[in-house]
Amino acid sequence: MITKSYYTHFMKIILNATRASAGELKQMFRALEDPEILKEKGGYIFRTALAANPTDSEKRKLHFSIKPALLEGERTFHYDLILPESIRWILSGCINSTGEIQLLFKPESRPLTSEALKGYRKLYSSLASFFLNGGYQGEGVFDMVTQLLIQDAGLFEPTPDNFRALNLILPCEQTP
Repeated sequence: MITKSYYTHFMKIILNATRASAGELKQMFRALEDPEILKEKGGYIFRTALAANPTDSEKRKLHFSIKPALLEGERTFHYDLILPESIRWILSGCINSTGEIQLLFKPESRPLTSEALKGYRKLYSSLASFFLNGGYQGEGVFDMVTQLLIQDAGLFEPTPDNFRALNLILPCEQTP
């Protein structure tokens, strides 16, 4: 269940470049967990990021840009999903037609710097919190590629296989 206090007290959600209402988020999550809609749309693609360095007085802003994977019979692409240019840590992903979730990032270096680890941990945990506190009722299972990327990068120990497991490892409210 979307709680207004969660979004007004902790995090602002920017959905497809505009401030999201609780009704819009409820409708989005309903589509993301409905097997028939997922099949019809071929799943959904998305990109997400946290606003760069909010001050202590600012609320954290999570940018979430999303589209059906198929629009009018044509495939859609991640590069068409708009995020602010000043953002450094970005996850690109999808919820496929069976509801499995893929969350990937392009590392600037290998191994990741401590700053990059911190940035991606915060983004993964913020996204998990957004889904779980936003009312998403799907299983939120990560695909094998996501799990291997998280493991290889050393982001979380143990490696989570879904949003709930991720939230248990590092709840968003605890990220520095």
